[in-house]
Formats: sequence, structure tokens, C-alpha cells
Amino acid sequence: MLMFHPAIVRGGTKVDLPRPILVFRVRDAWDFEKMKVPLRDGDQLTGHSRQGADIAIEGQIGQHSGSLKVTEPEMLAVLETLRDTLSVNATAGTFSLVVFADESSTDHRYFKACTTTKFEFDLSNQHLYSFSAMIHAADPHLYSGLLPE
Repeated sequence: MLMFHPAIVRGGTKVDLPRPILVFRVRDAWDFEKMKVPLRDGDQLTGHSRQGADIAIEGQIGQHSGSLKVTEPEMLAVLETLRDTLSVNATAGTFSLVVFADESSTDHRYFKACTTTKFEFDLSNQHLYSFSAMIHAADPHLYSGLLPE
């Protein structure tokens, strides 16, 4: 059964996002040309094409990969892993963002060609660190099946 199970997959390595996830918002947008005809009410839109998807994720570092992370050093270690996983540079390249997974099979729902556009974290609460990531999926389709390498 498919369940919400967000993770990053890069180079055959899968890294689960820390839980709980408080916000997982996907924004689709379309390009178009807007034309206005003089002396005629209204306007006309033409040439719709879909842009990549922008994905906003907000969460807290309470558990990671099924184990509780309750001390500051444990939460910091998870935060460092998450920062490294989301890092984009010449060698790291793009990644896939898993949204749903069926742990009893190979069925997944995921975005391909993803890059991180922004990553923030808040260390002000020593009992529960929080994070926020903006991810851009250049390919806006939600794929299903086996995870890509």
C-alpha cells in the first residue's frame, strides 16, 4: 500500500527526510501569452505550457529513518546529513524526490530532475529542530514504479 514517505534519491542512495513533515506543498504553473483586443471586453490566453514544479517542504527533526532523535547532537547529525543530501553542485547534480512509497513492493511516486533552490533550518528550540526546503523539479510529472538510479 502506498504511503507518504518522502525521501531523496541520488546515485542509488536513498535518504529519508526527517519526520514529522508539517508542510509538503507542490506548486504547478503554466506559461502562456495573454492578448487583448482593442474595443473588445476580456482577453485571450494562448500557448499554455507547463513549467517545472516547485515543492515546499517544512518539517521537524524528531525522528529519522524510523529512530527517534531527541538529543541536540543527534538532531544536528541528521541536519548535517540532510544539508549534504540536498546540496547541489557540479558533482552532486540533480536528484529524485520520492513522495509515496510501498515498502512491501517497488512501487513509488516521485519527481525527477530535482534541485534545491533554498534550505533553511531553525536551531532556536533545543528540543526540536525545524527545517524548510524549496525544491524545483524541472520535470513536473509525478512518476510511478521503480526508483531511478
